Amino acid sequence: MAHWHEPFAINPVPVLLASGDKALVYFAQRDLISEQVGPVDILWRLPEASKLLRKQQADGSWRYPSRRKHGLPNENYDLLETYRALRILIEKYGFSNEHPAIQGAAGYLFSFQTEEGDIRGIFGSEFQFPFWWPNLLTALDSFSLMGYTRGDEDMQKGLQWFVANQGEDGLWQTSYKVSTPDKDRDARLWIALAVCHVFKRLYGWARPYRRGARWRSNSILHECAPLLNALADREEVAWQRLKAIVA
Repeated sequence: MAHWHEPFAINPVPVLLASGDKALVYFAQRDLISEQVGPVDILWRLPEASKLLRKQQADGSWRYPSRRKHGLPNENYDLLETYRALRILIEKYGFSNEHPAIQGAAGYLFSFQTEEGDIRGIFGSEFQFPFWWPNLLTALDSFSLMGYTRGDEDMQKGLQWFVANQGEDGLWQTSYKVSTPDKDRDARLWIALAVCHVFKRLYGWARPYRRGARWRSNSILHECAPLLNALADREEVAWQRLKAIVA
């Protein structure tokens, strides 16, 4: 049976395991090689996570670090900084809503929720697209969760880009700029973990459906089948529009 990492010239897993980053090693062991690890809350007490937690304000937010004055009185960059802090705590250290810091941050963010349901405030009342700076990795991650498989032609092109652009150290660059091997190594290691997650999801086990497939009413998600099918229709329209733009 083929392993999910075989498309790569270099298996990134040993590089991740040798990184010395306790959180990175934890997720690589748990998610990539299925090793038994302790409960994720052991990461919550790491010095890096504790340092970030100490910066949380009483209202659940994190202060935006820039000293410059905001351009408009109703711009709230603390909201942006709180998003960033949450992503770090959740993605790098596995925090959940069982931790009071996450509960406080969620309360702060939801205090800016409008009657329509979206969250505004970074730039006054202007609505912001949920994910800024979309890129290939986040796109592949999102589409793989939607049910797109490695057999899809467009997905295959994206996956092959990562195969072709893997560095000699088994990692990937953070930009097109030429840099020394050790520069941004921490970011490159976490990017490699994200790449491995996508490849394991797509090559590690076969999905029973492809793009355009319908959710069966007798499936495990039968109660959600109508909604999922409606979302799939909207997703396909968005996909075709995106292809037309970049073509």
